[in-house]
Amino acid sequence: MVKHRRTFKVGALAAFLAFAGSACSLPASSASISAAKPLSGLQKVDRITDGDTFAVKTGGSSTQRIRVAYIDTPETQGGRTECGGAQASKLMKKLLRPGDTVKLKPVDMDRYGRTVAETFKAKKNLGLTLVQQGWAMVYRFQGRDFAGSAAYDNAARTARLQRKGVWESCAGNFHFPI
Repeated sequence: MVKHRRTFKVGALAAFLAFAGSACSLPASSASISAAKPLSGLQKVDRITDGDTFAVKTGGSSTQRIRVAYIDTPETQGGRTECGGAQASKLMKKLLRPGDTVKLKPVDMDRYGRTVAETFKAKKNLGLTLVQQGWAMVYRFQGRDFAGSAAYDNAARTARLQRKGVWESCAGNFHFPI
């Protein structure tokens, strides 16, 4: 008897949620995030967010956030500041300025609706540059190698041996809160 009541309650809850979900709609901004397609080709920089994220203009006042592929830098956003985060952001702001043209080679879209792309400015790979300077670590999605991963690994090894960036300032700990 108890089992029957529990099943009925779960079934009633599922029916209610299905009805409520069909009666509600997501705001247009949330729906467009999941439906967005990765940007590619030449794009104009709008603003720099942090060491591995920036925004490009997509027409009118619209922008699309870009996450530089294959790297991870210390955080400065979301209420967290990690050792080296300010320096990684400063280097990205030196490499990219609003109005600059970048070439994007898209890899994917992330869970935040950002285009994940290899990013080039005048043929300079910005992700690789951040790794070479020691302000980014190599990031492999689900541990998978990628085309060019050997160059990134060599750059990271050299930065560590030469004690550049986070390797000097933070003893190599890319996500140490300050």
